[in-house]
Amino acid sequence: MAIGRATIRRLGTVVAVGALLGGGADDFLNDINGIGIGARDNPHNFDLVGLGNAICWRLYTGDTPGHVADDLVTKSQSDSRAPLSPGQATAEVGFALTDLCPDAAPN
Repeated sequence: MAIGRATIRRLGTVVAVGALLGGGADDFLNDINGIGIGARDNPHNFDLVGLGNAICWRLYTGDTPGHVADDLVTKSQSDSRAPLSPGQATAEVGFALTDLCPDAAPN
């Protein structure tokens, strides 16, 4: 079965987008690891990228950065690990905006 040009173009787009997301994910992890969230050698760091993507989704759907940060603090208090400080939560939302979804920034 031959692969058409349209399919090849779509595959190229997927590869290009994946490469861009990978770089943003690395930046996001470096940034949040730098403020004490996660650790470079933690095998669950990929879960943190998922959290960053969830932050982006909330911003895309209209939540304000402040509201998302407040929710991060509240929800982290029910976790078995140390809760996030308001500063960490605000920074995490900011890093998601900068590294993962700059187009989700409020106007």
